[in-house]
Amino acid sequence: MFPCQGYCYGMGYFISKAMKKKSLLWAYMTMTFIELFAQAKHDHIWLFGSHDFELDSIWGGSKIDFNLAPPSVTEVELPDNFNFDETSMISDSNGSFIAATDGCSIINNAFQYMIDGDSLNPGEQYDSFCPVGGYPTSQWSIMLPKPDASHLYYLFHLAFDGNFFLAQLYFTEIDAYQNNGLGGILQKNQLILDTLHFGEQMTACRHANGRDWWLVLPYGTVQQPTANRYFKFLFSPTGISGPFRQDIGDGWGLQYWSGQATFSPDGTKYARLNPSQGMRLFNFDRCTGEFFNPRAFYFPNDTLTACGVAFSPNSRFLYASFGDKVVQYDTEAADIEASRVTVAVYDGFMSPLWTNFYQQMLAPDGKIYITASNSVNVLHVIHNPNEKGLDCELEQHGFQLPKLHDWSIPNFPHFRLYGQSGSPCDTLGLSHITEQPAGEQSQVKVYPNPASGEVTASLPVPLRKVATWTLFDQLGQAVRQVVMSPG
Repeated sequence: MFPCQGYCYGMGYFISKAMKKKSLLWAYMTMTFIELFAQAKHDHIWLFGSHDFELDSIWGGSKIDFNLAPPSVTEVELPDNFNFDETSMISDSNGSFIAATDGCSIINNAFQYMIDGDSLNPGEQYDSFCPVGGYPTSQWSIMLPKPDASHLYYLFHLAFDGNFFLAQLYFTEIDAYQNNGLGGILQKNQLILDTLHFGEQMTACRHANGRDWWLVLPYGTVQQPTANRYFKFLFSPTGISGPFRQDIGDGWGLQYWSGQATFSPDGTKYARLNPSQGMRLFNFDRCTGEFFNPRAFYFPNDTLTACGVAFSPNSRFLYASFGDKVVQYDTEAADIEASRVTVAVYDGFMSPLWTNFYQQMLAPDGKIYITASNSVNVLHVIHNPNEKGLDCELEQHGFQLPKLHDWSIPNFPHFRLYGQSGSPCDTLGLSHITEQPAGEQSQVKVYPNPASGEVTASLPVPLRKVATWTLFDQLGQAVRQVVMSPG
């Protein structure tokens, strides 16, 4: 219990033997660069793996729970033929798991098939691939909470036509309250747009009003293989509007199976990468949904068999996986391309196959996790992605999973992004809600509090910046303040 009203600034690392007073005293941790706010924990459960009767000893489900600090890792039992290798998922705002999909079906919070959650993406490719588990594409879906409806969730998903082009964009609506809390389907395979060809790399960004979502899909066709076109859709309480088309930047050819797109945590930048087309980097207007300031980086001297991208929590540094290496770009540099520095080179480790570098995702703990492009049971970890160069501390195969999984990582937007102060679209009074930097969460434990004897306070991770802790008496007067160094 902290002696404050409204927003509190708070964090500390360790206090012992702090109080020897007869009257009740209050401990209060302060770090002025953080504003505490209740978190939207829709990305706090990550699931990996697949079900294989013949290889159950090494294959299965793995769950990372970021509601705990450090995150817990456990094995979960998956239903028959369910494959998390190309997937999206969502939890509720409190971090409780709701649903996940493999492109063929949807499972519920009991890790069983949701009622009427089968037969996603109907067609020839469903008939070919889904009987053996998993839809064969990458970053093809994303799950978002419906604005102003806390129990409703929309799965946006792309489907192949008979020629193996991603031709249809669908949505499927999930009601978390149905079937005694196991969830159910309200609408399924509802066509949004049927076009000649979508690219993979579906992602989303919060609108500047702090409530709605921009859904972004790149586009290309056989007839126009170097298209520089992007489709945007606005997801609001009234439904889905669009598409809004924008042609911008260098062209992009047809290419599948590898690469990734992502927005920065502050919503101001968008990056897209794949092996044959290089990198595209744009600025983004969360109010209008428009890209601007296009830049293109090419990598003729790199071996790009598998690649991915992620931004640091402070939105400054952009990390790109190149299969055998990971590089960092400083997006605040005068010459972004020249700021490139290699932060890791694949060390040859196998577990049991090659653990090279593939897709990335910024996690709620402020770290970036990276998959390999093979069936392995480890993840790479960037421990301090806000730091420049090698100070980011990329640890290869630093996170162990209980079971094998294949290559992909969950596809999440940045949920803890709210209204944009000063934007003409900041009309809902949500701009005072600011995203708490990932990895600096309010997991402060102060006990006992209040107290008349010894008090202990702790954080799940060591401090990386100077902080102070302050001791108050029951009248709210500060009686002691101590500066704490990083480490």
